[in-house]
Amino acid sequence: MTTADYALIVSLLSFVVALGSLTWSVWAKFIFPKPRVRVSIAVVTEVQSSGNVGGLSRVSLDAVNFGPGVVKLSSAQVKISRGMLRKPARGIATPLPDFYASDDAQSNPLGGGLGRPLHEAEELAVYFPFHEASFLKNNVLAIGFSDIYGRMHWAPRHQVKRATQRFHEKFPDAKPDPTPPPNRR
Repeated sequence: MTTADYALIVSLLSFVVALGSLTWSVWAKFIFPKPRVRVSIAVVTEVQSSGNVGGLSRVSLDAVNFGPGVVKLSSAQVKISRGMLRKPARGIATPLPDFYASDDAQSNPLGGGLGRPLHEAEELAVYFPFHEASFLKNNVLAIGFSDIYGRMHWAPRHQVKRATQRFHEKFPDAKPDPTPPPNRR
């Protein structure tokens, strides 16, 4: 083989790589775009119109769809540490039906607006009870939403740590649940 043959083979290989890259870019950008969802968590307290801070506090988990396209958030999920060398346990957090619901109100995994389409630039806020039995008493590693495609959208770790610290400041005697059982697949 001559130098020209090697150059032709290299040129054909680079053409195949460029064609694959172009196909992937078009597929990801135009044919099957994935919406970006930004999630945040905070402990929020009611402020009345008179300016008085009420005693009603809740854990707020918010999601904003940055597009492109519509996304349907199906559940709120939590990752809880089970120790240093073990995989974290995952569970579904059940939100309150609305902000003003009592802590013992009937709630379900699709409460608070989960399960409905979230269009571009729309926000979804779900609320959880903020009391001694809250899921924040455990060693929460992450919290976020799962969508109908199975993708997870997690809140930033620093916000999760801040919410957990605020919980432990308010309830210093709260003990974590016993180690959760292992994940079954």
